[in-house]
Amino acid sequence: MPIKNWLLTGTSLTMLMLAPLSAATAQDATDPALVKAYAAFQADQSAANRDALNQACIAAGFQSLDDCIAAITGQRPVEETSSSAEAQPSSEAAPPAEASSEAPPPSSAESPPPASSEAAPQPAAAPSEAAPPATDVSSEQPSSAEQPAPAPAEPAAPMSSEPAAPAPSADTTDILGQLTAAVDAYNAAAAEVDAGNGDARVKADAARAQIDAICTDAGFTDTTACLAQFGLSIAPLPPAPDASASAPATDTSSSAAPASDMPQASEPVDQNAVEVLPPDVSSEAAPILDSAKDQENASSAPSSAEPTAPDASSSSAEQPQQPAAPVEPPKTDADAQASLQPLPDQQAVITEQGKPKAPDFVFVQPPPPSDVQVVDKPKQDKGGIVFKIGINIYINNQAQTRDRIYDRDRGDQIYYEDLSKGRVRETIERKDGTKIVTIYDRYGDVLQRSKVLRDGRTIILAAYDPRDEQDLGQWRDPGDELPPLVLHIPANQYILDADTADESQVEDFLSRPPVEQVRRIYSIDEVKRSARLRDSVRRLEIGDLTFQTGKATIDRNQVGSLATVAKAIQKLLDRNPAEVFLIEGHTDAVGSDVSNLVLSDERANTVARILSDFYDIPAENLVTQGYGERYLKVKTDGPEALNRRVTVKRITPLVTYETAQN
Repeated sequence: MPIKNWLLTGTSLTMLMLAPLSAATAQDATDPALVKAYAAFQADQSAANRDALNQACIAAGFQSLDDCIAAITGQRPVEETSSSAEAQPSSEAAPPAEASSEAPPPSSAESPPPASSEAAPQPAAAPSEAAPPATDVSSEQPSSAEQPAPAPAEPAAPMSSEPAAPAPSADTTDILGQLTAAVDAYNAAAAEVDAGNGDARVKADAARAQIDAICTDAGFTDTTACLAQFGLSIAPLPPAPDASASAPATDTSSSAAPASDMPQASEPVDQNAVEVLPPDVSSEAAPILDSAKDQENASSAPSSAEPTAPDASSSSAEQPQQPAAPVEPPKTDADAQASLQPLPDQQAVITEQGKPKAPDFVFVQPPPPSDVQVVDKPKQDKGGIVFKIGINIYINNQAQTRDRIYDRDRGDQIYYEDLSKGRVRETIERKDGTKIVTIYDRYGDVLQRSKVLRDGRTIILAAYDPRDEQDLGQWRDPGDELPPLVLHIPANQYILDADTADESQVEDFLSRPPVEQVRRIYSIDEVKRSARLRDSVRRLEIGDLTFQTGKATIDRNQVGSLATVAKAIQKLLDRNPAEVFLIEGHTDAVGSDVSNLVLSDERANTVARILSDFYDIPAENLVTQGYGERYLKVKTDGPEALNRRVTVKRITPLVTYETAQN
């Protein structure tokens, strides 16, 4: 591999490329310790640096210092090339750049350390600012199993022990020239976009794709590390005015996933593409799509498993469907719902004559024979049950939603009525005259939810179409009717890390439409239980909440972590009070499936309560669901903070019409 020498001149970083080595060179002239020692000696030809270089040359297998230097330069001893070093003050020289994108280049006032056994080691990845969340297991699990994975006790290996970046596969001089030209083109286009020339965004995207391709061809898997290796950087691209056209501006110096790991818009993201993990996570990343994770789970299930009914994963495995042909993703919710048929009158079920019902009733359990198996009743006193459909377990706890919407202390009144076909109508009347009306089927699934304002206007939060009504006892995943999802947008426009985004970016992200056409309006519970349906909307991840070990509570000082998300949601509700957000809870794989499922459901409910109690987000606009360890971000059975997370999805286009006010 050609050798690189880095020089700092003022505030600009210049790279002096030396000639390629002879193919016949037997010794290792690319040894990192040797490279570092030579760079230090070239910058400051002191006796100490010369001795250090001599030792490094001997360790690399060279018989003399002159032979070593000749092999490094590929042409002549360092004394003959000293004019290159003399062109810059020795105090401005710097060692080779580190591969870590988080390590800034040394300032021009710093002198490079001598290359020796005492050279400063490459710093370890910076820890998260927040304390690691508690491991997700129920309070019944032993405390020893609930501790998060310990942080590394030692820093990363010194620079002299192993290369900081993968060796490029092409001639470095050619790579530098190509990469510099592409970076210059990108930065120039980004400056034009920043100045208001929206047409320059196409040029910026093309240049960025070229940068990624050059780095990939050179053997780099991370464009950020590739740019750092060559002393280059790119400016963040301002967000596009059209929310559906581009992702929020990306800060390449932040802890967010590097854009090199994100497929470009012109390259569809395969359903089995993996999520991007931080560089310090050694475990295997899981697929991006939850439906792909379900397929993996189904394929790895023991052969003795006997699912009683096909779900999304098993159906797809038994009856493979061809992915839909690439189409332009919808630009608005209205575009996504363009093919929907009009719904029947939504007022009819609200005004239908009902028969009063005692408030302490319990929804009917699915009758046998059924494709639903009740697994556990962890909260029987509140009506919650854990049940199994196929190989997957779910939790249904309508009492959590009711308890968030209904506040006796606030003066709310609640009553129930029996309707035809076994349906139940729940009405919560608030002191200000507003009513929240929810229609359930006989098994407790939500069919419709509406907010009736004091002036008689009705906001449909979850629409009801009797033509698609399905009993839980015979539940089938509506996602089975859809082809496997293939994303046709970059992954960083599909997943957003709330920890690294500001309020405007979160608002813009959540306002974006589904990534495909909506086939019909679905019930809230259909969306909750169908990974394929949920995959059609974008995912906002909140990973910096610290829950108490084995519990669903968080410290009061953690409430502020949700401020950015809460303010963005409130702005969306100001524009459309019919917006509905699904809050998903996820755990790691430590503990039993059932305990993790219950714990994740309670944690999702905790986040919803915080959004309502502290930030005044109407409880009826939030629905929650726990998924336990089913959708891991990192494939590991051990404690993993990245798997303990909460995600938010705007499911409005799936459960109600774009115009949801009557």
